[in-house]
Amino acid sequence: MVMNIKNQVEINIKTIGEKMINRIYYLILIVIKKIYKFLIQNHPDIEFLFENYSVKDESKNYWRRGLFILKLNFVCRYKRIFKDKLIPLDESESHKHMRRSPEDLAFKLLKYNIIYFDIDLLFYSLIEKEKLDSQALWYNLSRPNPYIFIIYNILKYNEKKIILLADSNTYTEAQNLLEMFSFEADEVVFNLKEIIKKRRCYDSTKAALLCSDHSKISKKVRRKKLAFYYYKNINEIGYRYRVLLESPLIQNAYHSLINFHLHNGVNSYTFAYEFGYIYGGILLLGFCSYLKKCANNELVFFTSDKGVLLHKIYCELLHGNGLIIPYSSTVELKILKDENATTSNSKALIEWLNPLIKKIKRVYIVDTSFNGNGTEGFKRWLSICGEFSCNQIKFAEYCNFPMSNQSLCQIATDLLLQKDLFEVKGFNKNSEKGYDLELSIQNKIKYNTKNIEAGILDFCSNYIKEFDGLHHFFNITGEDATSPLNKLLSKPKYFEKLRGEL
Repeated sequence: MVMNIKNQVEINIKTIGEKMINRIYYLILIVIKKIYKFLIQNHPDIEFLFENYSVKDESKNYWRRGLFILKLNFVCRYKRIFKDKLIPLDESESHKHMRRSPEDLAFKLLKYNIIYFDIDLLFYSLIEKEKLDSQALWYNLSRPNPYIFIIYNILKYNEKKIILLADSNTYTEAQNLLEMFSFEADEVVFNLKEIIKKRRCYDSTKAALLCSDHSKISKKVRRKKLAFYYYKNINEIGYRYRVLLESPLIQNAYHSLINFHLHNGVNSYTFAYEFGYIYGGILLLGFCSYLKKCANNELVFFTSDKGVLLHKIYCELLHGNGLIIPYSSTVELKILKDENATTSNSKALIEWLNPLIKKIKRVYIVDTSFNGNGTEGFKRWLSICGEFSCNQIKFAEYCNFPMSNQSLCQIATDLLLQKDLFEVKGFNKNSEKGYDLELSIQNKIKYNTKNIEAGILDFCSNYIKEFDGLHHFFNITGEDATSPLNKLLSKPKYFEKLRGEL
């Protein structure tokens, strides 16, 4: 009887103990979930970086991951580097992260007999594969890394043995790209353990590994004296600077194009060029794409004071139907006297314009003024040339600029739109066409904006070239187009630096 009671008490104690342990485990699990939510999920930048790290970390060391989470929280929450995004104020972004020249690195690698290349370094995809509908499209949007391509060719020319490091899935997907971009390897290794097993590589020859991921190099490999050369990931550099956009697809295209152009390591650029490429390119391309959609191949007029660059993007790159008109948003008709024109130049303007709009029933005028009322006078004046529908498309309405800091915003848009860079020289009599309008670059302009224009046109031409025929990539909203520039408006010191370079 006593034994039964004792056994029953022991069973009850054991049951209570198990329940308490389960309860404690449950509470610990809740605490862990809350900590995870606080440390990771509430901060998108930390979540993004931690997920990338977890995928790449082959060691599965939880202590290391925990320390990495704490480091990210310190950097992101207290230093606010990723939250606020970096804006370079001392030197251009590409110059700040300039790599050693590819020829220099290739020269260092020539002293080794065998060079291992991480296969991820050879290519760069402009859009993540998961966001695309087909693998064929992913192939079309993949490009060879120009920096690695130079090194690869130098090593092949010097008859060095090249071995690719990849996993089986990556290699299967990349085989077509290897063939397409002429990356010919002597061998493919699917696991670092295979490198360790082939000890003869280290006993009789020197070997080096070029890789973008520290976690792929274990201490075991390092002890075998395999030289390691680090190529910092292009997106890892650019992510600290790129502003998040509303559309994930446009954001992916915008970030990838800029990161690849600025940080592949082949070139570095000036401060003014990067201002045009990073902040002006998406704004003007987005507006011109929107303009083309609104105008639907009808004739579009661009004013000569701030519309010349827009006209170039719209007509030469997007193949729209546009025309520059001799008009200023501040002065109604900015036309110089010409010997072939009347005193007021009205006759010359009408004779020049009439043949162009003779058979047209509808025209669009691009209003680039900041308040959106810059072409009302021209619209009224244009009515004397004929009866047709005349619609305005306002640059200010497309943009999503903040109400505060409007003066700095106007300075930025004037620089991007090349305000007053061109002046109307006059009209020349042409026996075949009547009159020709002549524009000239002003001798006395406040700033040299040539580099800004080059950056804008390079971004637009690169974007159109890469995503030509993919119409959804050109549905750039005003909010997405102006987000990068809006971020810049919070840093007046940036414009001081920019003005110093111009």
